[in-house]
Amino acid sequence: MSLEKLPEHILIQILKHLSYTDVLQVGETCKTLYAASKLEPVWATQCKRIWLVNKVPEKCENWVETFKYFYQEFGDTIECYATIRKIWNDLEEYLKENCPGIFSSLLPGVEKKVLEDFENLGYHLPKDFKLFYRIHNGQNNNGSGLLGSFDSEITGVGDVPSRHLLPFEHVRKNWDSINKLSYLTLFEACEMAQTYFNIMMELSEENESEPNIFARSYLTMPPIDYKLANTFTEWIQNYTEKLIDGKFPIINGQILMFDANTETSYTSYGITVSVRWLFHLQLSHNKTHYSYYIKMSMAEDAPVSNSCQLLTRHWEITDKDGKTENVNGPGVVGQYPIMRPGAVYAWQSATSFNTTTGSMKGHFVMALLSDPTRQNTINVICPEFNM
Repeated sequence: MSLEKLPEHILIQILKHLSYTDVLQVGETCKTLYAASKLEPVWATQCKRIWLVNKVPEKCENWVETFKYFYQEFGDTIECYATIRKIWNDLEEYLKENCPGIFSSLLPGVEKKVLEDFENLGYHLPKDFKLFYRIHNGQNNNGSGLLGSFDSEITGVGDVPSRHLLPFEHVRKNWDSINKLSYLTLFEACEMAQTYFNIMMELSEENESEPNIFARSYLTMPPIDYKLANTFTEWIQNYTEKLIDGKFPIINGQILMFDANTETSYTSYGITVSVRWLFHLQLSHNKTHYSYYIKMSMAEDAPVSNSCQLLTRHWEITDKDGKTENVNGPGVVGQYPIMRPGAVYAWQSATSFNTTTGSMKGHFVMALLSDPTRQNTINVICPEFNM
């Protein structure tokens, strides 16, 4: 059978397996393939594969125009578009459901010309970074930080703002067009106060595809750098996956930077107490400061007779030198949670040490709800966690 006699749907299936450049080249070989290369199903497949578009936008009339529109806007980043667009799609979906305040704080993408004007000053921005900011130009200050939050009332050591993803005009502020500093600041841990801890992206005139993502601590002079990733995509993809996989807890729509790798847990009376902790590098000057996140949960199949209400907390806080302080008090963060089968309650708090490290352990006195006098109590254990 000659090529001209092949059914149209067969030609479409063949062309669907080609790259967009191959489709264009094949279309130049003969009239039959030229006509087939213009068919809508062929370019619908290309748009869905490359641009992750599932329907023709209102500004376009068909799939061919859709592909041309996206290519004109994002053709210079076509090789990384699907990866970065998927990262943003995943973030948007997760934030809309779990952190609506952060979702609403995302800004429209930065104009292409703004990035081009910056590059004309002397450095080439990595394509994945440019595309990331073309989709959303960071955040405004109305929501908590996309890159994690801390509660200044909890830490008790002054203003500790959220880690907002900075708009590009702020990202570039540390880039000096005269001295040609070779990095951009992606976020600052403290925007309104003195900055002690930043995440930065190194720029390179030789190799723009491997910019090196690193954290910089200003607690020493000269500052100390900690490498986080080889590329921007590696860094933001790793963070996104950890966020969506539940590696960071969410309280009141805020992303808390308590990594699951620090978690320890213990179960008593059908109630599991899990603890995660976080070292505040940017706050630790004369003392070392830590925040901790506690989640208390009762199994759904736990006996109803174990239902109880938290009355008091009791802590043993020990520093590196073995000095122990006992802390007792009513409730937790001003609350007296009730635990029944299936119930979950979580909170965050903070502590500090005069030494570099320390530990905490304790228990919560819980009154059984089956006793109207609340005299019958149990001690729910909080496991020791070493910070």
